[in-house]
Amino acid sequence: DALANPKKKQQARGFLLGQVMKLSGGKADPKLAGKLIEDKLSGR
Repeated sequence: DALANPKKKQQARGFLLGQVMKLSGGKADPKLAGKLIEDKLSGR
């Protein structure tokens, strides 16, 4: 599983954050979006 590998998890987080920023036109708060993504990837 890719999420079990810390490097892959970091890559997935970066990709997803990039997609959020792209879709929001750069208006999303990167800190908040990153926290929400991390929570979802951690299963919280």
